[in-house]
Amino acid sequence: MPDNNNVNYNTMYGTGLSAEQTTLSRGTLTQREGSDTINLDTTVTARFATGPIAHTVLFGAEQRFYSGNYQTYFGRGPSLNLFSPNYGGYVADARIAPTFSTNRDDQLTQYGIYAQDQLRPGNWLLTVGGRQDWASSKATNQFNGVRTSQDDDAFTGRAALMYLFDNGLAPYVSYSTSFDPVAGGTAPQRGGGQFQPTEGEQYELGLKFQPRGMNSFVTASLFNLTQTNVSTRDPLYTGFSVQTGEIRVRGLELEATASLAEGLNLIAA
Repeated sequence: MPDNNNVNYNTMYGTGLSAEQTTLSRGTLTQREGSDTINLDTTVTARFATGPIAHTVLFGAEQRFYSGNYQTYFGRGPSLNLFSPNYGGYVADARIAPTFSTNRDDQLTQYGIYAQDQLRPGNWLLTVGGRQDWASSKATNQFNGVRTSQDDDAFTGRAALMYLFDNGLAPYVSYSTSFDPVAGGTAPQRGGGQFQPTEGEQYELGLKFQPRGMNSFVTASLFNLTQTNVSTRDPLYTGFSVQTGEIRVRGLELEATASLAEGLNLIAA
């Protein structure tokens, strides 16, 4: 599935106060971004049994292509008297006389193959899957022609176990890992290095309920997600991102779907 994205962004921001605390110095920022992404995902499913165990096996291959241009220009804006502000004045485009600028082309190619087997011995449901990814990223500085490249690969997996009670209740537990290559890099003042892939690990414990004879479904789950190499806004160089520390998200998720009448469905989360 192709996707095209374009960004035109202009802003001003405060850079400091005068000694008498009355005048705000300001800077300008102009950003221009354009990118194209193509995702291709092909899967094959097979169903069979080995003795008393029913299998649903899934094989797949995925490709992702990303190409984008990222431009950032910093300039000087007019100062503002905080006690007698004069709005509506002329603000020069930061591209005319930038104090700092960057113009970078990013390319990302990712290939992945995966397999999953859903086994059903009696009322138990066991799902086991694995995926191997290879990613290659390139960045080209359009001002000086300098190119950098990076290759990454990772194996991720998923395992889940569920028990299906006859009354419609189905408790489950699951564990999964993730790998997501990130295009782009840090500010030139930080070396301009390319971003590392974002990696994650999640534990989940939940309960599903589907009443017999009713077209409704309820899910409640507790999860604990840990991610590394997550991109966040750079606190020093506006318009850029950094990858620092670790993010942990713990929470409770509730979801319900019900068919209330012919043609009328309820979804709540």
